[in-house]
Amino acid sequence: MALEFLAGAPFQLMYDMVKVALRNTKLFRSQLRQLENILKILQPQILEQIRQNNVQLHLSTLHIKELRLKIEDGLMLLEKLGSISNFNVHVWGS
Repeated sequence: MALEFLAGAPFQLMYDMVKVALRNTKLFRSQLRQLENILKILQPQILEQIRQNNVQLHLSTLHIKELRLKIEDGLMLLEKLGSISNFNVHVWGS
């Protein structure tokens, strides 16, 4: 079903990108670990439950679409974080 795609796939992609960023960068490690813990808590079952409740209550898929857009924005930020290394960070004042 389309709603499962809207909620589940971007969520899994973001979780995978956090894992990659944790392996590839030493910067922002504590923030990435916090994000990883949050994503572990927000298991796809929760997103599925949101979808089921919306269908049962005959609500629009707008909220799930908004969540998907926020997840996609997070993915772009994670890509930027993952590409930062010790060599491309300038320390001001040194």
